[in-house]
Amino acid sequence: MPNPPECESRSNSDCSPKSRRSAKHSRSSEPPIIPAAALLIDPLHLARSGGTPDDVAAVAPTLLPYAQFCDASATGPSAADPAGIIREAVDERLQTGDGALPLQALLRALPRGIPLSIELRSRALREGWPDPAERARETARATRRFLAEFTPT
Repeated sequence: MPNPPECESRSNSDCSPKSRRSAKHSRSSEPPIIPAAALLIDPLHLARSGGTPDDVAAVAPTLLPYAQFCDASATGPSAADPAGIIREAVDERLQTGDGALPLQALLRALPRGIPLSIELRSRALREGWPDPAERARETARATRRFLAEFTPT
């Protein structure tokens, strides 16, 4: 994202990515900036690629239209195991809040009020709740529990 005109000078201390992020949230009278591209944050892929919530916090909020949420174990398959990576993404995701990913920190790093989509493909859920409606209710229950425990600061 290019620097706004007021940030062309490196001496302007209000132009760090974090300051620019805060400024974007406070300028409600300005029309929204619609980027030609956006990022979709998924906690599993973020963690497995070495990304952190701090990396997400440095992204301009206009590039984050929504985020996917799920949880997973602390460690995943080796980068040398493509079949394991696919298996984890398709069958081994965990309910939000049931794993070891830094979801609280990630949610704090995302723009306030961002829509969340639960990305929860899981063999255990499919087998434990074969009825899709029951599985959706279980996922909603776990997600509500996670959000109720969320501490914004």
